Amino acid sequence: MASIKAKRVLESIIKILFFAFVLYLLLGIYVVNLGYDVEMNHTIQAGLYEGEEKLEDVTIEVEGTFRNYFFQRDTYEGRFAVSCLPETMTEYAVAHIHWSEDRYGVFPSIRYLDRNPDHTGLQFLDTNGNYGINVLNKDMTEIVWRTADGNYIATETAYGEWLAERTQ
Repeated sequence: MASIKAKRVLESIIKILFFAFVLYLLLGIYVVNLGYDVEMNHTIQAGLYEGEEKLEDVTIEVEGTFRNYFFQRDTYEGRFAVSCLPETMTEYAVAHIHWSEDRYGVFPSIRYLDRNPDHTGLQFLDTNGNYGINVLNKDMTEIVWRTADGNYIATETAYGEWLAERTQ
């Protein structure tokens, strides 16, 4: 009889310790917010391409925060101003970039919001519509971005590699 009670007490202690450990992990994730931020502030030198022909030089100003947290993986928020896309160059344009991964690869998507206090936070450019980022590394130094008119904003190295993959 005493061994049955001791067994039940031991089982109860194990359950309490297990739930305490789970609670500790959840609090660690929400309170401590396991992960890291990387502040980014640089310029990407790229070009506007029609096919293999470079039409003009393009600069992309990157100034914001790349976040990689347990529940918020691989996101960027901040300035991502592309010189040939005037709507991205305003002081109120805020880019939200997210990298999704599946069995076919990594897929970046970008959405811009207009944070002008005179507007209603209107979304004005979304790459899930007419625009499509084909390549954007997480260091934000290499890009291939299809524009609405079918041209590409791209760094030379990334565009060359991307074209080579498409012709194979």
